Amino acid sequence: ELQAKNIIPSGTVKLTAKAVAGAGSYEWQKSNNGVNWIDLPGSIKATTIVAGFTPGARIYFRCRAVLRIGSRDWSQAVSLIVT
Repeated sequence: ELQAKNIIPSGTVKLTAKAVAGAGSYEWQKSNNGVNWIDLPGSIKATTIVAGFTPGARIYFRCRAVLRIGSRDWSQAVSLIVT
């Protein structure tokens, strides 16, 4: 459902979620340990690019769609070693 991919420049990650019909926006979070989550900027599309990570660090990500009736559950977390 959620994919994380290293892109250029170094320390930059592209996140892509499965688009949800009727979603007005998407919320994204990151974590260094998969337990404590930090909000990332939201987006109106099911993709976002996040920069500024230290190469070699393992980062966890999750997302959820926001609809008029409320937010969906958070996706299963995915992790990535940043290059």
